[in-house]
Amino acid sequence: MLQQPIQVIAYVDAQGKLMPLRFRYEGKDCRYHTAYVREVTARKEITFVGVEAQTFLCRVQEEGIERVYELKYAFRPHRWTLLRQLS
Repeated sequence: MLQQPIQVIAYVDAQGKLMPLRFRYEGKDCRYHTAYVREVTARKEITFVGVEAQTFLCRVQEEGIERVYELKYAFRPHRWTLLRQLS
């Protein structure tokens, strides 16, 4: 598990649904990588230690390769986290 803070560009639709569009994270090579979200395949609202959050399972395009990542948005601190890379 990565549990790494990330930078995210997202939008909220008219019904209040949050949708990540792309995110940037620092890789093991100490470079920043940008991943473009092609599809959110699953989302789930969770509460962990009293902090409400939402997780997103995202299919992304990154440097010409398609991967799957799990992202988390914590509502109260307004913070995005890269939880893990699944493929």
